[in-house]
Amino acid sequence: MQSGVLSRTNPSNLARAGLLLCCSLLLAICHTDAAKPVGIHLDIEVHSLSGWGDSTNQQVWGNEWLDLMGKLAAVTAGSTPLTVDFAMQYSKVVQINRDGETRSLADWALDVVDNVVLMAYRDYAFGDVEDCAGTNHMNCGETDSIVFHSQELLDLARKDTTVKIGVETNPGTTDKVNFGLEGEAYMEMALGKVIDHFSPVPQFEGIAVHDLTHATDPKFTDASLRATAADRACRSVWLWDNCYIIGNKASCDGTKTPEGLVALAHEHSINNFIVESQWFFEIYREDLKHFVNVLGE
Repeated sequence: MQSGVLSRTNPSNLARAGLLLCCSLLLAICHTDAAKPVGIHLDIEVHSLSGWGDSTNQQVWGNEWLDLMGKLAAVTAGSTPLTVDFAMQYSKVVQINRDGETRSLADWALDVVDNVVLMAYRDYAFGDVEDCAGTNHMNCGETDSIVFHSQELLDLARKDTTVKIGVETNPGTTDKVNFGLEGEAYMEMALGKVIDHFSPVPQFEGIAVHDLTHATDPKFTDASLRATAADRACRSVWLWDNCYIIGNKASCDGTKTPEGLVALAHEHSINNFIVESQWFFEIYREDLKHFVNVLGE
């Protein structure tokens, strides 16, 4: 079992040097005696800033985001891979002028990051009639599908860069961006199509599911699939429930443990957890080390 460490921050704080220090601290904290995380996973969604639609803001903030990616890559170089979340629009729609050259935001970022998770948040693989028949909304598009958006990024990916395709299971988001209303069986069918399509592509590294809480919710899961879950392709999962790490501290009651998480991972074919880092610099530092060690055994 592997664990990534996710560093999240408000994108309005892009220029703050504190994030660089945080990544340095994480590298020191997480290298334990028994195991270590597989990397630093950065989720700074610059496109979520109010005013991002303005072309001038896109140029300024896009360049600031790229500057930060370069600095973070320098901090982690040679020790721990840097993975960054990309929105679908980064691959083609958002064009950034930098040093007199215009390229997509994703194309620029791929010069410095090691790995990418594309937030390809759609609930159909290809968007054809067969795909759309299984959706709740019945409103698909072949140029707005998981495969279409993923292909745009994979066309840009460097030979030594890996790309995971992210999908959403939270039913509280817009219908077409999540599998929450369709359920696990339909999602697995769609993901199977995506995996089969991209398996020949060397840079394709699998699926990342957002998030553990919703992907393992009894309202979403199909009990009949548990017996065959081990046969499906393994995937990464975002873990926002910190009780699995800190046990009975804070507002947690101790019923969720790293050992319990390992069992849950086997039930759902999870081989990698993306863990939020913001709580673990002070009093929960040893809890993070314990968590990493258990998952590394």
